[in-house]
Amino acid sequence: VHLLLMSFLLSKDSACQKIGSIGIGNLCTNDCHREALMKAGVLEPLISLTRSEKTNIDIRRFSMLAIANLAAAFASHDSFVSQGTMPMLVSFSNSDDVYLKDYAAFALAELSQNAKMSEILADEGALEPVLALLNSKSCRKCVERQLLPAVTTLSFLDRNKVKICASESLRVILGFIGHCNSTVDELRLACCTIANLVELECNMELAVSSGCIPLLIGALESNVEEVQSESARALGNIAGNIDFCDLLLEHGVAQLLVTCYRGISIESRRMAAMALSNLSSNMK
Repeated sequence: VHLLLMSFLLSKDSACQKIGSIGIGNLCTNDCHREALMKAGVLEPLISLTRSEKTNIDIRRFSMLAIANLAAAFASHDSFVSQGTMPMLVSFSNSDDVYLKDYAAFALAELSQNAKMSEILADEGALEPVLALLNSKSCRKCVERQLLPAVTTLSFLDRNKVKICASESLRVILGFIGHCNSTVDELRLACCTIANLVELECNMELAVSSGCIPLLIGALESNVEEVQSESARALGNIAGNIDFCDLLLEHGVAQLLVTCYRGISIESRRMAAMALSNLSSNMK
């Protein structure tokens, strides 16, 4: 089926191109089809159709959506690099067409979940389109959930941290920590992102003034080891700044960290010990 649809993509008939781009896009939503499609060389004709201004706009949109779906497969990321797809996606993320713009940003977000791609994506300017989509007024919670893993991965890179923290993304990230319907994985990712951001002293004031401390304390009190360790890491990074130690003590962080340290999780205990060490070193 995928070979037939690919032949439609290569056709000069717009009706065939439309059927091919829609069909390929649908197949790309399934993990088991993505690898076969990439091996068959589907990326190149999709890129060509998307780039061509002579192509019908609906076909260009469906082709870009298919590219975004293909980007969800980590195994295909090397092909995205070798075929120069990143600059194209960044360029289309500034398109006047909202569909091309959002689909390109989604593709960049999918690529951004691969830590090995972080430097390349940062060099190409991929962070801004992902943040723009996350911060857009039309962004729904389901879209925010899809973008959170990308922002978390991007937050490990030092040169991205100030931009993420200074944008509206900080509000969205903290919203996951304070939202009662967040999944465990979303809570872990959000705490991890905040912990990464507050590794830089220049981000601490904004994060603290945005209310991160009470939210991180709530996460620290959870019974989930991964969430506890990431929230303890975030609080420990903040405790490294003497300006915030009194505030942390007022919130009862010390006792909670001691309780966390007495737990059974090695990683949580390690992060709690780090936080307590920073806290004790900077007490006035």
